[in-house]
Amino acid sequence: MEELVDYWPNRFDWRAQEAELNRFCHYTADVDRLGIHFIHERGTGPDPLPIILTHGWPDTFYRYAKIIPLLTDPEGGNPERKRS
Repeated sequence: MEELVDYWPNRFDWRAQEAELNRFCHYTADVDRLGIHFIHERGTGPDPLPIILTHGWPDTFYRYAKIIPLLTDPEGGNPERKRS
């Protein structure tokens, strides 16, 4: 248990995790007095198709982190490609 308790504050790379989350465009909105957090990423192709991915509590948007680049980039989410 001591090893587990020591891991989170001392060995987990919080900044790497923060950078991973912040690669997306985050927004919030108020819907019927309920705060909604969402990610909005535009497609890069000539005629991108809008798509909405949703989840419920206690889930997280992070479950889609690997597929968002694949859905928004017709070249398959190539990280070497510059975004406009």
